[in-house]
Amino acid sequence: MHTVLWVDRLLAGRNYPAELNFIKKSLSLEDVCFDVGAHSGTWSYPLSKIVNHVYAFEALPYYAQVLGATISLLGVKNITVVNRAASDSQETVNLIWKDTSGKRLTGFTHVAGASEQQGHRVSVAAVPLDSYISNNEVAGKRVAFIKCDVEGYECQVIVGARRLIAKWHPLIFAEAKDDWFRRYGKTSTNLFEILNSYGYSANIFCADGTLQEVTAASYSGAGDILFRPIT
Repeated sequence: MHTVLWVDRLLAGRNYPAELNFIKKSLSLEDVCFDVGAHSGTWSYPLSKIVNHVYAFEALPYYAQVLGATISLLGVKNITVVNRAASDSQETVNLIWKDTSGKRLTGFTHVAGASEQQGHRVSVAAVPLDSYISNNEVAGKRVAFIKCDVEGYECQVIVGARRLIAKWHPLIFAEAKDDWFRRYGKTSTNLFEILNSYGYSANIFCADGTLQEVTAASYSGAGDILFRPIT
C-alpha cells in the first residue's frame, strides 16, 4: 500500500519541493546528488530527472524497502537507495521509529539521542558520505547537491562529508531545527559554525522564492537553510 501511495504522489507531483526550482539552476546532467533522509523520494524522484545519479539514503529498513519498490515501479534507473544512516563515523546507530505507544513516527524517525531511553528502536549501519564515495562508483563524478533532513542529526552528516564538500563545494539544503538538534547536545549555531568554516554562507527562501542571507544570530532556529559556497 505504501508503494502504491508513494508512486501516485510522485507521478502527480504532490509535495514537490518548491526550493528545487531555484536549486536546479546550478545542476547539470553530469552531476550526482545525495538525498539524505530520502523517505518517500520527494526529492530523489525530481532530482533524477535533472542529474546523472541520485543516492537516496534512507536509514529505516522498511522505508528503504518501500522506496526501492517505488523507484522500481516507476522504472527509474538512476536512483540508488542506500539503506544506511549517514553519520560522521562508520558505526551502528539506533533509530527510534515508533513512540512509546507503538505509533509510527512517520516523517520523524531519528537517531536516538543520548537521553532517549524509550521508544521502539532498530539498529542500522551508519556511514560517512566521504567513506561511501571512496568505496563506490561515485568517486569520478561531481557531487553537486546534498539535501539533508535527518531530524537534528545534520551536523554529524555534514562533518562526515567534509572531504567531498572541500572537493566539490556542493549546494547543501538542510533542515535546521533547534528542537531536534538538542537531542544530540547541539543547536543550529553549530551547523552554521561548521559550514561557515567550510566556506559557506547561509540563506533562507522567502515567500516569493528569492533568497535572504542569514547568520546564526539572526536565524529563527526552525526551518530549512540553503548553504552556498562563498565564491
